Amino acid sequence: MSLPGRVDLFSQRFVFAPNLAWKHADLKQQLEAATGMKVHLENEANACALSELFYGGHKSRAGNLVALAVSEGIGVGMVLNGQLVRGPSGLAGEFGHVTLREQGLPCACGNKGCWEMYASNTAALRYYYARKSSSHSKIRPGTSLPGPGEFEKLLHLAETGDPDATAALEEMSRQLGAGIAMLVTGLAPEVIVVVGEITRAWERVEPLILNAIRERSFTHAQARLIARGPAHLPRLLGVSALVMKERFDLPFAGFQ
Repeated sequence: MSLPGRVDLFSQRFVFAPNLAWKHADLKQQLEAATGMKVHLENEANACALSELFYGGHKSRAGNLVALAVSEGIGVGMVLNGQLVRGPSGLAGEFGHVTLREQGLPCACGNKGCWEMYASNTAALRYYYARKSSSHSKIRPGTSLPGPGEFEKLLHLAETGDPDATAALEEMSRQLGAGIAMLVTGLAPEVIVVVGEITRAWERVEPLILNAIRERSFTHAQARLIARGPAHLPRLLGVSALVMKERFDLPFAGFQ
């Protein structure tokens, strides 16, 4: 099962899932008790990275790639030298909670100015409502943000030419690019794959993301940026790849 949080490699307990407000939840044990089956938990961004490694169709096998899972938060999964990077405890890759603005907005993780506070679906909705408030609409400042399904509505409004939705989506794109530039500079991957609803507007947002990367990354690293929308089922495919790898004891880089 892939979920938006980090799991301890040894206990399989959730140890970092600020957007779910779960602290050290033993979901594995609960699921195994409910289903009578063996359960393995994996971070959704890691699953997306595995999906791209195994099923992305890259001729070079793309042994160095980064998966960016964009939803209510931002998750990053990394495959370097053909191996999924988890770190000694399973927490590697939490770039969504790296500070981009020192005195920025408070994040559920306890930090301030985290990347996901400015480049996630939730951030785009906040931009939209802030613009509506400033334009003297009926939406008052401080109005609570709607659920995740509202981002689809925002995309639809942008598609129909709504100026506030368009501006919100463009700001989200620029902030995505700012963080991706950090990944390009620091990791120099062959491929960066973006997963999430934002890919539905890829023709609109990709130029803004690429421009933000060019403005911030000067190491001459060349990373190909691609989109994988929901139709590709990257989270599900990644989990299936993990099952096959563990079941048949296949090395990641040598999987055929």
